[in-house]
Amino acid sequence: MNKDLSAQDFELLKGELVIALGEAVWAFSLVEKQSYFYIKAFSELPMLQILAGQSFGARVKAIGYLVQAGSCEDYHRNKIKKLFEDALKLAKRRNVLVHSPWSIWIDPRSTELRDHVQDAKQLENVNLESVRSFATEARELAELLALALAEVRKWNYPENEPKVLR
Repeated sequence: MNKDLSAQDFELLKGELVIALGEAVWAFSLVEKQSYFYIKAFSELPMLQILAGQSFGARVKAIGYLVQAGSCEDYHRNKIKKLFEDALKLAKRRNVLVHSPWSIWIDPRSTELRDHVQDAKQLENVNLESVRSFATEARELAELLALALAEVRKWNYPENEPKVLR
């Protein structure tokens, strides 16, 4: 290692990377959880049991059919479709993050520790900052999915809207 960089620097970067990867996985699990809420909202319990063990992509495909056949406005259908298309794109990025060999190395031009995924087939720059960005995007998408489902429920069941009693 470079004399300016210590084993402690290496361990710090590795620790940050491990935490960021864990946060990214956790954040995407929030998106996955929303898929179960959608299945439950647009179908009966047996469908939830049937789809529970399926891949995320298979669940999203089923959600598309369920939402299309469900009772909601086209505006809601289109919004949900777009959100789940975004979720599928995010799932591909998640797979790169969690299924790729990571490496921490010294950049000889800057004598700084760097991190990245060692996969020449991947075109995007995957490093600590992109992992953190991914986690933020996943949390935001999970929130948007939850809000979209709440809108559909409000549209379908306006009598259940919370009322302020004075």
